[in-house]
Amino acid sequence: MTDNNTAHSDNGSNSNVITINNTSSTPDPVIPLQFPPRADYFTGRTEQLNKLINDLQPRKVVTLCGAGGMGKTALAAEAVYTLVGKENKPPKDFPNGVVFHSFYDSSTAESALRTIAKAFKITSEGTAEELAKEALNAKTVLIILDGAEDADDFDSVLKVLSTVGCCGVLITTRDKRQGGENQQKMQPLFIEDAVALLGKWAADYIDNQAVATEICERVGGLPLAVRLVGRYLKETEDSASSYLEWLEENLLEALDPDDSAHRHKSVKVLLARSVAQLTDTGRQVLPIFGCLAMKPVPLSILAAVLEFSQGKSRKAIKSLINFGLIQGNNDHYEVTHALIHTYAREQTPLSEQLLARLADWYRGFAAKKSKKGLQGYYILDTQQAHLLNLIEQVYQQKMWIGVIGLVGTIDHYLAIRGYWEEEKRLLPLAITATQAVKFHNDEAIFLAQLGSVYFKLGDINVAIGFYEKSLSISKAINHRQMESAHLGNLGIAYHQLGNFDKAIDYHQKALIISREMDYQQGIANHLGNLGTVYGELGELKKAAKYFEEALDIKIEGNEQKRGSIVSNLGNTYFHLGELDKAIFHFQQGLDISRKIGDRQGEGHRLNNLGATYVKQGELEVAHNYYQQALVIFEAICSPKAEETRDNLKRLEQL
Repeated sequence: MTDNNTAHSDNGSNSNVITINNTSSTPDPVIPLQFPPRADYFTGRTEQLNKLINDLQPRKVVTLCGAGGMGKTALAAEAVYTLVGKENKPPKDFPNGVVFHSFYDSSTAESALRTIAKAFKITSEGTAEELAKEALNAKTVLIILDGAEDADDFDSVLKVLSTVGCCGVLITTRDKRQGGENQQKMQPLFIEDAVALLGKWAADYIDNQAVATEICERVGGLPLAVRLVGRYLKETEDSASSYLEWLEENLLEALDPDDSAHRHKSVKVLLARSVAQLTDTGRQVLPIFGCLAMKPVPLSILAAVLEFSQGKSRKAIKSLINFGLIQGNNDHYEVTHALIHTYAREQTPLSEQLLARLADWYRGFAAKKSKKGLQGYYILDTQQAHLLNLIEQVYQQKMWIGVIGLVGTIDHYLAIRGYWEEEKRLLPLAITATQAVKFHNDEAIFLAQLGSVYFKLGDINVAIGFYEKSLSISKAINHRQMESAHLGNLGIAYHQLGNFDKAIDYHQKALIISREMDYQQGIANHLGNLGTVYGELGELKKAAKYFEEALDIKIEGNEQKRGSIVSNLGNTYFHLGELDKAIFHFQQGLDISRKIGDRQGEGHRLNNLGATYVKQGELEVAHNYYQQALVIFEAICSPKAEETRDNLKRLEQL
């Protein structure tokens, strides 16, 4: 049999990722019970609630489909609370627990898969499909996917569903196309139930049952609308009759819950009335929530941006809570409904001054946390969704310097964590910003970084296009160090395509420039890259000479490249048949990648250790290393995942 378990060169100048600790250990025996907050007053829907509870079964996907504000999430929460019971134990049919993910919080499939893995403490560094499957292996869990219409695309939902095995799934969505076979269409509350719900919120201010009925009819029986009316009446101590008079003047037609445009317009009208009654400080706070993601926002951020004391910030938040717009827990506050978040973003824009202040705060925060390395990255993970939303808001306002500063601050974090899709989303915004203000140096940097993203995702020709643009700019502005770096990137890309002559030519040109400048880091990088090419050409002694020369250059601050060179020297020893030396160098490289959080580098070195142990006949050890590598490559969407799966299959046949 042909042995395809071969160690591979580590084209490491483009490797930016993180470590997964204890990937081979058994997950903690935890039973998560996660679900959306229960509605304060769940009213009506007895028949639909019972049907939903009966339909939630292992291996079954159930979808609640209906307009925004219809109460889909509230119904899902009530069903789960009923199944869990007062004892707060996992449902009988789902003994391994309940996991909840909201696409309103994070819209990617990867974020949902990370939620699943994190619930079972598989890892705290982020996951993708393979890691979620590991979390759910041999388990029967109820998985709730809320707000599926906000997922990046329909395939995102399908990707999550492909991991669930024998689990049950409950989806809530406004998009009828996501319904599937077991779709339950949400209807408005019966008017008598809507009136009862309004009474629970504001019984003391309903001066006439006929008036309450008319209000509920005008708002279409939507639970969100009824709640907004009830909270308004209770907070202002206004009468239902007075509110109805206002409705008749401002909401001329009864709300049609199946008409999306009419529904949004009607809810917008109700929200505008509530927002108008907020305190002055409350109206200052609301726009900040619209600029960030629909996730909890720490009070400290609100206070810093508004330059309020903590006490004044809490008072400002209080009016938002009282009108039902915001909810809070332990000084973290979030919008109560996706339609309210949309209203805050579209109808209460943050002033340019405060938006700049918010951007500056997050830029400083991200810079400070990034300096801490891996521990800081964990904290940035909790704020990533806010950062992505904020950058897009700053971009829409054409605040170009703010875009450049924010993307420049977090791009290395995103790259080393393996969040390449997020980089693809942000880097084009930064490139547009640099072009608008003619920051050519930054433009070349962002173009090269976008090229590196496509390189990591396997789109080498696209990567080359971005590298060539970067090279052209660096030459035009006579930035020799950057020119050397871009030549090196092109060499790596052509090496990946198998064009070794072109790769050597680019690396030699890059090396000449770095030597002319006496730029030691560049010299080490390009020597290492030349060693990689010659190693693949079979000129192993020549390759080893380049690697050893590169390692003789002691450079502080670029452990990522050093780890790559060490590993490539290990690869050379692998092909020379000196397997103990190969293992020694692969392990050194692995230690470096784990220390700095270079996840792609970790995957490469685990893979190479697997190949080496296959050569030594230690198949069980090899399988363990390959499995760890696969988890990482799947998590960061690396094209190396398929190759590693093939290695595992071949190994299982030995």
